Amino acid sequence: MWRLFEVEGGGEISLANHDKFEHPSWEGAFVGWAVDGTLPRERVLRSCLAALRRDFSAYRAGWYQRTYDALAPTPEEQAAQQDDLRALLRSPITATVTMAVRRLRALGKAGLLDDAATVPALRPALLSPVKGTAVEAVRLLDDAARRGADVTDVLADALDHPHADVQRAAVRALTRLGATDVVVARAASLEPSVAAELGATPAAAAAGAPMAPAGPATPRVAPVRDDLLERLAALLEVARDAFEVESVLAALAGLTDPGVLAPLRKRAATVLSRGPREGVTYGWLRGYLARLVLVALREPADEVRAEPGTEFLAARLAEVEAVLAGGEPFAMLATPDDGWWVRPETLLRRLPERPRRYDLVAAVLRLAPDGRVPTGTGPLSYAVGGPPPRLAGTRARFGDAALWVAAARARGPLGEDPLLARAGLTGAGRALPLRAGVATRPASFESGGRTHLYTKCAVTLADAVPDAPADQPTAWAPGERIAWADEYEDWVGWLATTWPHDAEHFLLACAPSVLAAADSTMVRRDAARVLDVLAAHPGRLGPLAYATLAAGLAAKGTDQQVRAVDAVLARPLDVPSLAAAMAVVLPLCTPARWARGLGEVARGGGGPLALAALEALLPRLDRDVRGLHALVATYREEALRQGARPGAELRAWLAGFGGTSRAATTARAILEGC
Repeated sequence: MWRLFEVEGGGEISLANHDKFEHPSWEGAFVGWAVDGTLPRERVLRSCLAALRRDFSAYRAGWYQRTYDALAPTPEEQAAQQDDLRALLRSPITATVTMAVRRLRALGKAGLLDDAATVPALRPALLSPVKGTAVEAVRLLDDAARRGADVTDVLADALDHPHADVQRAAVRALTRLGATDVVVARAASLEPSVAAELGATPAAAAAGAPMAPAGPATPRVAPVRDDLLERLAALLEVARDAFEVESVLAALAGLTDPGVLAPLRKRAATVLSRGPREGVTYGWLRGYLARLVLVALREPADEVRAEPGTEFLAARLAEVEAVLAGGEPFAMLATPDDGWWVRPETLLRRLPERPRRYDLVAAVLRLAPDGRVPTGTGPLSYAVGGPPPRLAGTRARFGDAALWVAAARARGPLGEDPLLARAGLTGAGRALPLRAGVATRPASFESGGRTHLYTKCAVTLADAVPDAPADQPTAWAPGERIAWADEYEDWVGWLATTWPHDAEHFLLACAPSVLAAADSTMVRRDAARVLDVLAAHPGRLGPLAYATLAAGLAAKGTDQQVRAVDAVLARPLDVPSLAAAMAVVLPLCTPARWARGLGEVARGGGGPLALAALEALLPRLDRDVRGLHALVATYREEALRQGARPGAELRAWLAGFGGTSRAATTARAILEGC
């Protein structure tokens, strides 16, 4: 029975998932067994706390917290367990930290708390991203100070919290302790509204400085020389780096002696036999790479099935596999030689008399936007701006339709192509550019005799071409990807390099993981991968990209939110597009997390961007949106820091508040001069 407190479970099989949808509950069972003596109550309580110290996901850890609460431990029981409670203050799960702080404070009020051990242990809780938890930790320290504990040094850490309310609570507590010198020394780092209350002039912090975007990163392919085995072995473990995948594939495509891969035989067989990690698409990239090794060594190798969205890349892998199976080696055309791009002159220089089909299409889609000089006729000339062929009125006269589609999308990624339209190659990603977005609507389902409400979210694509062949990857339409669909894992980065001109393309498949990260307690590892790639992508950011960034700024996982902040700061953004996307994905997001994300953008050097985004967003929102105060307060802090005043539209929106809510009070403060 006790192993149930040590094993997290996965997918649909966990205590948390069972109790959410099925009855009777495991929680009720354990409580009943502890009450009637079947199980020792003390061990059940300590096992719950021990489970909360493991690296379980927030969703599954919640079951152990609820079970502990349901057992209603007495103050004396909690006093005996306070070492375990203090250890939970370091948990990465905010709900766990909140529970620990509240129970420790209750012990203090009951006179059962070890103040000497608790005061230093509270440092992590003072910087909790949940404002209420940090404020409660400040109050716990204030209580301890009244009992004679020395808390000044620890309490000063709360002045570094990004939220004004936490800083304000710490200032008041330190002032009561007579530690005004500590407050004065930190005045420059306080939020402007807190500094103003102290009579100090709000500092022009780095958050208010003009943003200087670094621009997209330009990773480069490193040619494989004598290190093929080492680099391929590394990809069998983690194949996240798309440019390293390109490097190794280029080497394998030109390999004349496949036997050199023999040292990787055992590891490749193990990778392929074990299959993908739970929750990852069956046709996982490392499985494909392992199969290449086994095919080269004439070993039995199971087929790996291409999943929707990966068919084109799987076909490119198949061209390399044909070489390793005994075919003629070739020099790969699509290997980038200028960041994400293939220079036009490089493609012409590399071009053989009989190129591999998918390799050529991939190279054309990666043609760099600069240095294009039309020469001759045909699809390659058309791709770099040459005239359309005279007799291309029907699809039959095209010859290779896939190559002409790639040429058209490389020629004008964001425009319509009349040549393809006349030939009947219509639809998004062919004659038309991608027009993608996000749609949300309320939905419900029945389970366990209860109705569960949720927000249904779908990626949309106008003029989709669901039956497009695999050799036309820009026209692929994924249909509706649900939040709990299998993840792409290592495919994410490589999918993004297929058509560098337009980030919307890879987001058709990958954006749902980020949207789910804002709305769901499920662990979506792809969200971090997608945001990392989006930060570096050199192509267009369309409505779907802005919706992805908006959802990432409100992601529940701190690591995902930080990556969204980095992506926002990576390049200049169109503020109205970001604000419009935030309004679209509002049903998935929490304003408080948006406030935190935009605050991090400001602290990262994007203060003007954060302020402009809030200026454009707030008038789009209903004044009764739950948690709205956090966004209004963030606007106030940035306006004070930058000496800005709201525009006419925002002033009218702020003037519409009535009553004494926190949002209304802050709105009036802004109108009165911030």
